[in-house]
Amino acid sequence: MAKTYTKAPDDVRDMCVGLMQRNHPKLAEFQLRVDVVFVATDSETANALSCGGYPAQAVVRILDSKQRAMGRGDAEITIDEENWLALTAREQMALLDHELYHITLRGGESPRDEHGRPKLRLRKHDHQFGWFSEIAERWGEDSAEVKQAQQLIRAGRQTYFAFMSGEVSPKQAAA
Repeated sequence: MAKTYTKAPDDVRDMCVGLMQRNHPKLAEFQLRVDVVFVATDSETANALSCGGYPAQAVVRILDSKQRAMGRGDAEITIDEENWLALTAREQMALLDHELYHITLRGGESPRDEHGRPKLRLRKHDHQFGWFSEIAERWGEDSAEVKQAQQLIRAGRQTYFAFMSGEVSPKQAAA
């Protein structure tokens, strides 16, 4: 399996800049520079991109001091190109917003590195699941899988499951 990497078109980077200005003003204030790259594969069975062994639409990483010194951005978003092309414009924006949300400023007295660039870290997901359907079926409400699902439904009904009732969350309505 061969992978091919290409620099994403300028309009994708422009989407990132617009999303930062709109939804991540602190990153925009620090003039965060994000490199965006597409990845494709010639394999008909393997995914072009994965994270933790699972297929991924996109991944983000913080670039190190050496890469920044060489003129790269502060962070890099890698996107599965085939998947990207199948998304609607809103789905593309949601995907980029998700990856940008991972990026946060590192605290401390000096928020900038030796190159004057912002010090960054990656934010973890609010929820991370590792479920086995067979365990949920076998143990039902005694399984961690079902307990986590119940907790997510109770705590995030309007955020994650509004689509089931046709509701729209206040933040979705404002978008």
